[in-house]
Formats: sequence, structure tokens, C-alpha cells
Amino acid sequence: MPPIVGVACVVECNGKVLAIERQDGLGYSLPGGVIRSDETVEEALHREVQEETGCEIAVAGLVGVFSGPHRDPRFNSASIVYAATVVGGLLRNSREGRACWLDPQDVPSRLAFDEIEVLREYQRMRSRQATVELTSAEAILVQPG
Repeated sequence: MPPIVGVACVVECNGKVLAIERQDGLGYSLPGGVIRSDETVEEALHREVQEETGCEIAVAGLVGVFSGPHRDPRFNSASIVYAATVVGGLLRNSREGRACWLDPQDVPSRLAFDEIEVLREYQRMRSRQATVELTSAEAILVQPG
């Protein structure tokens, strides 16, 4: 059986990450879910985040694609993961669980699926971005005036 394709989102604010404390007992997960046959990846991302957390988001970039037969204990899956910021809505719970803001350093052992790998890749991406921004700022400073 081919993998089920879904989306997930790393939403960071003030050093905390938006998460769902799952009702199924698997731990904390990032907001996300399965892409429906009649929607784009981006439409699925916005829908899933809004359904699961009440938040409206603006996509900031791609974190990565995560796949493998053992990343989710329920089925073989592939997830397209984006970084985003909150631009509206009100935080609320859903049938998936309790929406909350977590310090990613406090809960690695209680993260569901391969969310720890997703968050590590997000941190690497943020570090690379900061390096590029710093290098760009340094280049501006040494330009002849």
C-alpha cells in the first residue's frame, strides 16, 4: 500500500511551538493531517491548522518532506512540512486534542511520530536563515559608500 500523504506545520511564536496534545494518547504533534483529493497542499495546510487549533497562518517556507514506513505507528506516511506564522484566529481545542504552545526543549520524549526530527530540521533551517541574514547584513556594511 502506498504511503498516505499529509501536511504539517511548525508555527513558532516567542520560542514556543504550536502543538496538539493528542486525544489518542500518542503524545504531542504538530498541527496537520491528510491532504484531500480536491485540495492543494497549501489548502490542506491552512484547513488542518485552522481545524485543529483555530489559528489562521501565513506560510513562511518549506521545512522538508518526511517519509518512511515507521514514522507513524498507524500507517506508512509522507508529510510535507511548512513553517508558518499566526496571522489570526483564536486558539482552541478540537476533536484531535488540546491546542497549546510548547517549549520544544521540554517535551521531546512525549512527541508523537517523528516530530522530534521535524523540529530538529526546523531548527537547522532557522540557523541557516540566521547565518544568511547575518552574512547579508555584513555585506551591506562593507559596501563602498
